[in-house]
Amino acid sequence: MQLNIAQDLHKSLITSNDSSQIKNLIEQLSQMYIIADHQNQDIFEYLAENNILALFYDKIIDSSSKLASFIISKISFIILNLKNPFNITYLLSNPVLNEFINHEYVFSDQEMVEYYVNFLKIIAIRINRENIYLYFNQRYCSFPLLWQAQKFINYPEILVQNTVKVIILSISKLCNLTLDVSLTQSILKQENLIISKFKNYLLKSPFIIAYHKYIQKIKYILPNITKSEFQNQLEELFMFFNDLLNQCSFLIPLFEQMLLQELILPILDYLLLNKKIDIKIEFKLGFYFLHQILYKLPLKNIFIYFSQDKIPNESYTILKYHQNQSVNWVYEIQDYQKEFEQVYLDENQNQIIGNQSQNNLINNNYKYQMLYLLKHRDNSILLLQLAIWQVMKSHQKPWPINQIIELLSQPYNQIMHSKKVIDFIILFFLNEDTNKLKQIYQEYENKVKQLIINAQNDKSQLSQDLIINWEIISNFDWNTFKKSLPTVTFDDLQNWVYENQLNQFKLVYIWLLLKCLVMNFKKETQNAKYVPNQEISHLTDDIYIQIDDKRTYLIINSEQGYIIQTIACSNPNRGIVTFTYPLAGISCIQEKDYLKLECNKLAINQLKPAQIKIPIHLMNDIILKINDAKLELQQNTFEQLQQLCQ
Repeated sequence: MQLNIAQDLHKSLITSNDSSQIKNLIEQLSQMYIIADHQNQDIFEYLAENNILALFYDKIIDSSSKLASFIISKISFIILNLKNPFNITYLLSNPVLNEFINHEYVFSDQEMVEYYVNFLKIIAIRINRENIYLYFNQRYCSFPLLWQAQKFINYPEILVQNTVKVIILSISKLCNLTLDVSLTQSILKQENLIISKFKNYLLKSPFIIAYHKYIQKIKYILPNITKSEFQNQLEELFMFFNDLLNQCSFLIPLFEQMLLQELILPILDYLLLNKKIDIKIEFKLGFYFLHQILYKLPLKNIFIYFSQDKIPNESYTILKYHQNQSVNWVYEIQDYQKEFEQVYLDENQNQIIGNQSQNNLINNNYKYQMLYLLKHRDNSILLLQLAIWQVMKSHQKPWPINQIIELLSQPYNQIMHSKKVIDFIILFFLNEDTNKLKQIYQEYENKVKQLIINAQNDKSQLSQDLIINWEIISNFDWNTFKKSLPTVTFDDLQNWVYENQLNQFKLVYIWLLLKCLVMNFKKETQNAKYVPNQEISHLTDDIYIQIDDKRTYLIINSEQGYIIQTIACSNPNRGIVTFTYPLAGISCIQEKDYLKLECNKLAINQLKPAQIKIPIHLMNDIILKINDAKLELQQNTFEQLQQLCQ
């Protein structure tokens, strides 16, 4: 019965010229493919013998864009939903699929573009080592599916761009798959030959244009990187490059060449050597971008421009087919087939990637200028430079150890570095010889001891910045710190205007880090007494203030330095913590029947303002108790510092 239906649909489609009727017939035949695949192989054999897919393609020729996109969507539906391996192999080996791939569609229609690129993706995820020969021309080393997909790299719709990335990654991963040892030696040899030629395709022109388009996209993103949408686009590109290079490590030298020529060296020329270039990027953003390249991509040789005294002079040949992409996307109709055949077939063609010559080296002015900038007072630039060298260290590349040590050798009242910069500096010296730091540690310890003596003799008090940020000291854990992975975010580029008012905190914080590093001191965090949703007892020495008739309490704990709110639970002597806020540096503002709590501007770990509803008659009393607790907290901080220094 179903076979008869398939035959009738086939006959009707042959003679039909009505667009609406063609759609209906193709819809039913598409469903018939899936039914046949899952239930009745005789029907599938009939569809195959009569090459129904070729009939689908005949209906695309001279059809409207709407009908063409519909037919493409149905072909995708069939390929995606087949389960029988034999049927899948038949379908993928049908030459008409290449006709669908290479047909000249109306790509001014966005719907057509989306259906077509998705069609390419559906085929791409079905391609494996056994059937790649069906789509890859070994003789001329060409890959029509990939070549068509790359034309949409810079298409304005994000969905299309992401689909192209999936296509490239789906096929490129074949270069890194483990061979099936159960296959015969002749089959393994043939597969290796195909993959070897495919690797050559990914390395040579004109597919290099695909990589160039991605670099052009980065150039477009860079001036706009302050906007979150462009930051996300850059992050997605880095993820794509990272996946591609990990799958195809043989591409790393080529990518390094292109990144150097088109992005890295021009940016360094502009930022460090004041040369005029086409790329205009703000100083901090340029360094941030360089850090992201080093941190997120598995590159091998770019480090030399940040570490070695000598660098190659024009080490690489100029890329073939270098071109500037139009701002507005247009479908490329230029055919590079002849040029590609010439490149591929010319056995004397030099490799695209040039070799570094040891006899053609010049002084590395980039490194010299960056070392000079290490003395810069701007935290953001220094932070990015340190981050770059931290990445280099993780890759076993040289890093300027002496210059970094000098950053700690500043007078106590001139420590201009941010906390994150300090963390980077100390993390550099993990698992390194710390003998050079012992003298610096001793100097910091003497300063901290003198700070304690002055406070004891009432010559001075602990400064507000240390008390406000004491939580960072008390909650510091050396083992956790050692495992931390230093990163730089875009938000880190903004300098904090209160950085120069944190000298006492920085003194104690650097001393603590050096004590752990040099003296093998194991600082562990204090266990927090109060955490949200915890049930606690009200029978303690803390200050408890009931603020409503529902047994809601406000608790002031000067020992740990927190204001806590609890709500009632089943036990009248206990409550559930709903709110915690640091006591140190807190400012209290009365707003009607709400107590607004804000962190002092010197607090490194800023919290959002919070509000607690308080009866008016209790407001003044609570504010007085908070102020008294803050005074007590200062004494507690001093005592904890004494204990830490023993």
